[in-house]
Amino acid sequence: MTKASFNTERQDLFKKSIAAAAEVSAGDVKIDDITTIIGGRRLLAESIRVDTSITATSEAAAKTMAQVLTADKMNAELSKNNLPKATVLEAPVFEAPKVAPPEAQEQAKVQIDKNEDAGSGGGVPLVGILVPIFVVVILAMAYFVCKRRREKSAVDQVPPSWKNKSGFHFVPTNFVLQIQKFMVESSCCAGTTERTRVVSVERVENEILWQMYKTSRDILKKTCAGQRIQSLTRTTKWQPAIPSQAELSTDINEFYLFHGTSSNIARTICEHGFDARLANDIGLYGAGSYFAINSCKSHQYSLRESDSDTLVMLVCRVVMGSPYFTSTTHNGQRRPPENPATPGRPFDSIFAEHHIAHDGQQHHNEYVVFEKFQVYPEYIVRYTV
Repeated sequence: MTKASFNTERQDLFKKSIAAAAEVSAGDVKIDDITTIIGGRRLLAESIRVDTSITATSEAAAKTMAQVLTADKMNAELSKNNLPKATVLEAPVFEAPKVAPPEAQEQAKVQIDKNEDAGSGGGVPLVGILVPIFVVVILAMAYFVCKRRREKSAVDQVPPSWKNKSGFHFVPTNFVLQIQKFMVESSCCAGTTERTRVVSVERVENEILWQMYKTSRDILKKTCAGQRIQSLTRTTKWQPAIPSQAELSTDINEFYLFHGTSSNIARTICEHGFDARLANDIGLYGAGSYFAINSCKSHQYSLRESDSDTLVMLVCRVVMGSPYFTSTTHNGQRRPPENPATPGRPFDSIFAEHHIAHDGQQHHNEYVVFEKFQVYPEYIVRYTV
């Protein structure tokens, strides 16, 4: 078994290199189990690798390959053809055709003669017809079982409450009232609390963004495992009383937070996600995406819709992972500070606590992330004040 960076268009050249190293002809070498693997956090940036099994097509070739083929010779031939070196994961497998012993051959011949004497008329034995049919049926059943599992897995990957996997869904009145309660109770600014009225709430049902967010959250669960991360539960007091709240992973600081914006930008964010590349690096805590637990803080950035008194605010899932608790500012920074617990890897976010960050001048708790898929914009809230 070998593993190497491999372009499927160069399989023939790979096969010829193995044959040359084994001192056999290319026809004596069989390459099986070509399987592409894409792994790691940055899915589109990882190299494509293949696992291959090398077998011989004849008994003579098997003996020759077993005696001659070594990792050094194989890599020498691969280098000649500008192919990447292969790492031998286990001893090469050589499968020569199995020949039945003479006794078994004679027994089979006697059985065939008996069948012919019984009136088979030299036709094809019944077992020779039934076995291929049986194999086809088994393969067909396996295909449909796997297909059903894939379809079920795809369904399970989105929240069960979703109605439209590629759009928006207006939630019912009781849900709207819970979002309004969340906004009112979390507001701490005089003059906005009692006047806040939620007009409508749309749930964003974007399957692609959701899958990327879930992947990012799962990666953070693994990278934070075993670390003593600081919890934000104490400083993130309010959360909406909605069914999906039970799905939050508070062990890695996942919360519902507010983000004020305009109607047009809200639509763009819900279709394509937050883009930190557009963030202004003069922000107090760097060029990231900013969120708040106090609706009145995000209200400062909400804009009215054209020809209307209605404002727009997003309620987002934000996974902070291991946050950096700052006491100062981070102007011009495009990622959180280095995490001494994980050398070479920064903190996952920045948390600016009121009366502590910005040398004590911070008035609201603010949450800043720098990775696009640490946020899922789940609800578009239209409201008046």
